[in-house]
Amino acid sequence: MLSQDTVDAPLDSGEISLKLQWAVSIIAILLLCSCSRSASHSGSNSPSVSKAHGVVVVCIDALREDHVTSDLMPNLSDLEESASFRRAYSNAPWTIPSIASIFTGTYPSYHGLNVEGHLVALQGLEIRTDILTIAEMLAQQGFTTAAFVTHGPLDLKLGFSRGFKIYEEIERVDGHDIVQISERVREFLKHAQQPFFLYLHTFEAHLPDTSGSYQGDLRYLDQELARLFALVKEHAETLIVFSDHGEDISRPERRHGFDLTDDLLHVPLLIGGTGIVPALVNQPVQLVDLKPTIADRVGLDKLSVGPGQGRSLLPFVRGETVPPVPIIAEAPLQGPGWLRTAWMDFALVLRPDNQSRDHWCWKEPKGPKREFIR
Repeated sequence: MLSQDTVDAPLDSGEISLKLQWAVSIIAILLLCSCSRSASHSGSNSPSVSKAHGVVVVCIDALREDHVTSDLMPNLSDLEESASFRRAYSNAPWTIPSIASIFTGTYPSYHGLNVEGHLVALQGLEIRTDILTIAEMLAQQGFTTAAFVTHGPLDLKLGFSRGFKIYEEIERVDGHDIVQISERVREFLKHAQQPFFLYLHTFEAHLPDTSGSYQGDLRYLDQELARLFALVKEHAETLIVFSDHGEDISRPERRHGFDLTDDLLHVPLLIGGTGIVPALVNQPVQLVDLKPTIADRVGLDKLSVGPGQGRSLLPFVRGETVPPVPIIAEAPLQGPGWLRTAWMDFALVLRPDNQSRDHWCWKEPKGPKREFIR
């Protein structure tokens, strides 16, 4: 966990501190290295996986990593034949920029959806069209691509449907969208031929306590996930489960998106499937790594993936020694200008000097505004 050593500092133009110099150095290294390399390390030492391959990716919106326990979510925490990444971090604290980073393998400042929350739809923005999404990448390789997502932020107008042959938004019914998603999956798999890519996005943990509490929602969700996983395992060689961001549950009105702290960025990430050796990975990784990981898993070369800032996570699964990289987060609801750079056990958050954790949020916060958050 990074939260105990996280520093939140204003960007005062006249203040040059050791922390700021450290952050600038790390960012400079990142820009020099990540922008020039491919989004993937696939093609070298990749497992021999046929492109006749089923890939299922499940996003559980607003699921905290520390709630994926054997007591609360036994079916997810004990997912068979899976590697669990215990220090996975989202690249943004709310859905739109986070999923855009996952789909493109790039940071929010690169993919085009780093903007103040309520302005996204008004400004007519979308994911940059010169960046291949995961679905576009796989569709070009002959994969049948489908997505079943809860109706909400993953709007077609923002570019999230690009590359999907089927893209269906599921209406929310009392919050229990996971049942409807599972029904769509069952029908899809009856007729799907490999290779296929299936993306699922449930708001079961995001919506306001439809089972009495956040913990109650997760228990209900876990029971439904067990049924979904059993169905998927019959048809797919790869199953990836993650959350796009965390959740602040310290207040009665749960919320997220308003800061770059651990409770909003630390997310569960499990990668399972044929040939995956169960493992616990404790080195920090980030969600921009998912696109190159999927490419590596199905045997695509670097040219098929395109440029980006992620790297394949399969070397971790194989037990190889993997050098650490900076873990980057941006794009809170306040908009551009915020940056978190994390290196192993230390994280520095830089923000505009006129903004704080409570500068922009879905509900008016109670109590005084805070300038420094530890």
